[in-house]
Amino acid sequence: MGVARKEIQRYLTLCVGTFGLLFCGNLNAFSIYAVAVKQTFEFTQSELEYITVSVTTGLELPGYFSGIVVDKYGPRFACILAAMLTWPCFVLMWMSMQFKTLFASWNLFMCLIYFIAASGCCCAHIAIIGTISINFEGKHRGKIVGFASAIYGSSSLIFAAIYQGIFVEGHITDEENQNLAGFFILLCILAGCTLSLCSVLLIRVPPVTPSIPHLEKKRYSTESSQDEEIMRMETNINKGKLMDDDDYNLTNAEDDTFDAKTPFIDRNLNTDKNTPEVGKDITDSTCFQMIKTLKFHYFLWIVIILKGIGLTFSTNVTIVAKSALLETASLPLLMTGSISNTLARFLGGCIPDILKQKFPFVPTSSLLLFASFLMMSGQILLIFFNQSLIGLVSCSVMHSVANGLTSVMVMIGIAELFGSTELSQKIGLVLSLGGICAFPFAKLFAWIYENNSPQGSTNCVGVHCSRGAYAIMAVFALVSALLSSALAKAEHNQKSQNQT
Repeated sequence: MGVARKEIQRYLTLCVGTFGLLFCGNLNAFSIYAVAVKQTFEFTQSELEYITVSVTTGLELPGYFSGIVVDKYGPRFACILAAMLTWPCFVLMWMSMQFKTLFASWNLFMCLIYFIAASGCCCAHIAIIGTISINFEGKHRGKIVGFASAIYGSSSLIFAAIYQGIFVEGHITDEENQNLAGFFILLCILAGCTLSLCSVLLIRVPPVTPSIPHLEKKRYSTESSQDEEIMRMETNINKGKLMDDDDYNLTNAEDDTFDAKTPFIDRNLNTDKNTPEVGKDITDSTCFQMIKTLKFHYFLWIVIILKGIGLTFSTNVTIVAKSALLETASLPLLMTGSISNTLARFLGGCIPDILKQKFPFVPTSSLLLFASFLMMSGQILLIFFNQSLIGLVSCSVMHSVANGLTSVMVMIGIAELFGSTELSQKIGLVLSLGGICAFPFAKLFAWIYENNSPQGSTNCVGVHCSRGAYAIMAVFALVSALLSSALAKAEHNQKSQNQT
């Protein structure tokens, strides 16, 4: 009955976490209303980029501190903290629509509002994804984590469709007249409902370690044989007929040690405990131990580069479409990207399980190598076809798939390469550093875009608007591919050592 109850709790946590992840990804759809924010408050492109970076950084930067909160105080407390951060910020976003002139002059305050709201979403995201990763271990972890990550990725698609279908109200080219205030009210309601639910029902229920009956049977059989041997030797002592060989074995028996004559099964049993010590993961390490490894730095810089490029494109896709005079294609671009991202997250969770079971010689980190080449191809394509709808759709798919694979590999890669100890802190640390380093990528895009804009205008039209940014980011993607190759080789060497 206890096992059945734990299974119910485990899957109830998965269901509640699914709703929480759907909400937490709402700010990933910021680009669908980014132009509306820019036009409503008459921001320049740099001022809009500051808000965009605040969202991106808020979704990544607090990850490490959120991981500490989750590991120390539990996921439910983390969700309470997330609710305290997000709900007031969405209320302030709604208030900004009532006092446009006042908030238009407070760009930094707007950045702070979006950053804190994103930080709350990040805290809830770490709590949910960390709990799900712990609750479902073994050969199905990748599938479950991939499913959860896909739900998080699909959130932007859902919120983009909701905004476009309900709150645009037909204002395609005059974005300042869209109903942003109503959308912010919806976010307030969802923040209160979903995070309250997670604060009550999000529970850690790790799988029970299965018993090993055949080892237990051998253990007790071995102990009985040892007792009989000791009794026989004691009898020989009393008779004064103990041989040198028996005397040596008696000494070992009294000292509770083992020698070369001891059966192999005895050497692997801990005779001071009731259960054998088996299956210890030699790759398991703490967060501090992980930082000191070269593999971690390979992994970190791959994630920084891929997420920096991917987030810069996804948050500016409507700006890119506007520069190509394709404003009406903004929603199809976002939906195509979101669907591709969602599928990539799910498949990125399933593929590592398949590799472990059927192709164990293939490193899990080879997915990052594929993502790097895909990202580089997308940037090269943007250099030449950033004014074509087909080109933009193709690039959106490439970037979204690469970004989705990278996102799910942050969770699975850390668990596979560095173990589950302090898992929330490890995931949070990588996300935090990735969020900090996303700022230079966004700033580079904004600087090149503004330098190519007409004098006195905040908008740029033409193929030249951000071509330089795509060329530079293509070089960074190539560096990521080289680092991914080094990481895959290191993982392959580690697997070879473990097998020998």
